[in-house]
Amino acid sequence: QGDKKAIYAKYEELIAANPENYEMIIDYANELFNETHVSDVKERPADYNERVTKIEDLYKKALALKPDALEANLNLAKHYFNQALFIEEDANKIKSTKPEDVKKKDELKAKVVELCDKAIPPFEVVFNTLSAKDNLKLSEKSELKSACNNLAYCYDRKKDKAKSDFYQKKYDEIDNRK
Repeated sequence: QGDKKAIYAKYEELIAANPENYEMIIDYANELFNETHVSDVKERPADYNERVTKIEDLYKKALALKPDALEANLNLAKHYFNQALFIEEDANKIKSTKPEDVKKKDELKAKVVELCDKAIPPFEVVFNTLSAKDNLKLSEKSELKSACNNLAYCYDRKKDKAKSDFYQKKYDEIDNRK
């Protein structure tokens, strides 16, 4: 962990000196993403909330330099999506019907929808870019499937069955593509 702090400090220093360096920004964002978004709550870093903000800022900075960059769009969307999943998990743990618990659960579910609203635009960039291609590499098929699956989830949480079904259908069709 000490080494990571030194690496992160070096990234900060290099990015401050080279604010237009897309590759460095995306590398740092991805590094933080991988260290932060772990499924086991006990494994999440103590500074999880600060990192979530930092990761978002880095991906947005990268997208300001290259708005159509698939990697930055996909990872920013996954960043929001992962947070939504974690919050939904917390909401689903609330089983009580006491008014204060119901209120808390509703607040958490509203936060999930809010994060889905943020995830949809970058996921749609990925979907639109990749679905327009005639031939997809295996990695691109995987990215397209991820975008479709996650868009179906987000629209489902927003109670938009038509769009959720649309992206689920697109997901189901991907394996039949070239």
